[in-house]
Amino acid sequence: MSRRYYLTINIGPQNILIVFLTILARRVDAPIRSVRSRLKAMPMTAPHIPAIDLENWMGNLPENVKEKSLTWLSIPGSHNSGTCDLSSEAGNDAFCLNIPMFARPWATCQRFPITYQLEHGIRYLDFRLDFDSTKDRFFITHFLRSKSSPKTCLESVQIFLEEHPKEVVIIDFQHFYHFSESLKEQFLAGVLDLFGSMVCPVPEEGQPLTLSYMQGNGFQVVLINRYNACKSCGAPGNLFFAPKDFPTYWPDSDNATEVIDKAKMACRLQHSFGYITQLVLTLQGAKNFVYLDLRNFYKSRMFGKAMSWLNNITGGSQPNIIITDFIDFHNFSFPLAVIRLNYLKEGESLAKLELSNVNVHVESKSLSPVRIEHEQPRLRVGIELPNSPGMENPTVNKQRKRSKLVSWCS
Repeated sequence: MSRRYYLTINIGPQNILIVFLTILARRVDAPIRSVRSRLKAMPMTAPHIPAIDLENWMGNLPENVKEKSLTWLSIPGSHNSGTCDLSSEAGNDAFCLNIPMFARPWATCQRFPITYQLEHGIRYLDFRLDFDSTKDRFFITHFLRSKSSPKTCLESVQIFLEEHPKEVVIIDFQHFYHFSESLKEQFLAGVLDLFGSMVCPVPEEGQPLTLSYMQGNGFQVVLINRYNACKSCGAPGNLFFAPKDFPTYWPDSDNATEVIDKAKMACRLQHSFGYITQLVLTLQGAKNFVYLDLRNFYKSRMFGKAMSWLNNITGGSQPNIIITDFIDFHNFSFPLAVIRLNYLKEGESLAKLELSNVNVHVESKSLSPVRIEHEQPRLRVGIELPNSPGMENPTVNKQRKRSKLVSWCS
């Protein structure tokens, strides 16, 4: 005769929330399986729009498109690009939530590291930076601090560009929290040291910044510095573009229709300067916490409407840079839809050409789980040390050449 044993655990009402949030936090922190995608050509009704190789899409654009100003291209970007591996440490931009297990699901805007974003078509990166004087370290932040240092993320960009000489990445430093003048200068000088001759200077007035011009001169990086005290930023020959060169508007709404309506208005602006369209939702009150995390919130409220709008944009009126959260939804259909806008003829749309993202086939190869290891906080501000093997990006699983030594704090 078999016996059954039962274990009874008494959980008081005051502990139910703690247990729930703990389970939620562990689910969010689960290792992400890395994915490398290759698009296969599918039967389509528009032969002039090929299957897109997300990893090399800029180099594969038609020559007449490369002759257009960079401000006329449609470029996919990621919002809060460096937030895939947030720690439990609150950043200096956290004005309220200081409970990591609660804040992390809402502060995380991307699921994949920078390398994988670039390999899947993203060409605009958005960073918010924080300096902790008690640790003498720079951090990427969005309420919580990222485990990956700014240096590690930017090195990922450098490595990718060395292996893809026809690709261009726009790097936007949106915020500098708790930076002194000297710290800003030190950080930005380190960025210039890292990318060297890859950095594209601001062109002379009246000279269009075209993709063919950049590719012909070996320029692969466009740097945007939104620090207002930088008086020389945006001047011809300067290595940092100013906010006026790439204005961005924060929609500050949890209504997807309102966000998209504002994006449509931005498309009507003249393309004499770049413009960053934000397809992002902002929490407005406790009513939205029913979605448990930002990913579910975005998927339920924004993703479908955003893709519908992208698929119905007509050629000749497409936006410039478009950023969003969780660029990996539906097999990376967001960057794919944005890139395809560059192939549209006047009056065409992806929907009319039956090129909606349903026609996309992605062959994915699952690799071992991404394990993000991090160096110990051993560097001090102002000390020049060469790179060491422990400072390499662990998401890159093959030997890659480093072209420069970087003498700035991680």
